[in-house]
Amino acid sequence: MSGPVLFLALLAAGGAFLLVDGVVGLIPRPRRVRGLQAGAEARGYGEGRERVSVLAGVPLLDRLLSPLLEDVGWGGQKRRDEIADKLRRSGWKYASVADYYATKVILAGMFFTGGAAFLAITGVWALFWAPLGLGLLGFFIPDREIQTAIDERRRQVTTEMALTLDRLALLLKAGIALPEAIGVLTEAPGGPFIAALRRVGRQIGAGGYREIDRALDDFMADLPEDPEVVRFVNRLKLGFQGTPVSESLLVQAERLRAKLSSRLLGEGLEAGPRLSTVGAFFMLVPLALIILGPPLILAFNVF
Repeated sequence: MSGPVLFLALLAAGGAFLLVDGVVGLIPRPRRVRGLQAGAEARGYGEGRERVSVLAGVPLLDRLLSPLLEDVGWGGQKRRDEIADKLRRSGWKYASVADYYATKVILAGMFFTGGAAFLAITGVWALFWAPLGLGLLGFFIPDREIQTAIDERRRQVTTEMALTLDRLALLLKAGIALPEAIGVLTEAPGGPFIAALRRVGRQIGAGGYREIDRALDDFMADLPEDPEVVRFVNRLKLGFQGTPVSESLLVQAERLRAKLSSRLLGEGLEAGPRLSTVGAFFMLVPLALIILGPPLILAFNVF
């Protein structure tokens, strides 16, 4: 049996097995645990079974693969806590830890299958390592996506802080108490920093000053790790204790604006040569066609 025929036969057998298993349940599965931790069901994260939603847009694959992916034990609790923390700081790039691991498995399988199909069709067996390499590439794509989301969110947070901390300082200078100032500042829509600060105001409003430490811990856990966020939280703690913090907030806002200006200037300087190169390419190609086109047409007509 030739390589392509064998590969297609194995692929068809695997698909048929998954189809039958999705209908009649050939693989024994543990009983579903329905009692997730309170408040964790929205994200699918808890002590019990986590829902996989990455295939929700493809009903057939969702029915066939989601039960299998949900039954897999995704590492120990410590590792799950680490992944959940990264997902939270990324703005929940994936809705749950189960979705994160399921995506890794799905992408690894897709990339491996694509590499195996290439080998079977072309017969270039010297690249026998390609399916494994592609599978590993697909397996680590979600980690890269999460880190990229965290880095982008960190830039958003520092930009928001540079543009809003002075407003909070002015509200405090006007004699408004810190909880009320936070409420006024977060009335308008904003990005991740304003959203996290709004949750702080709500927690304090619901539980009083007893909720301050918990609210600030949740605030730091919601945002990417950054020294500026830590400094801001330390100033908030002093402010809730009655220490004037308006001047220190103004200083921090000024320093963040200076960093923002420097970053934007650096990005502009880096973008200049790229734009010049692209512009020169689109200008030189038509110019070359205009100059060289008639002689080339004449040469083709002559020869």
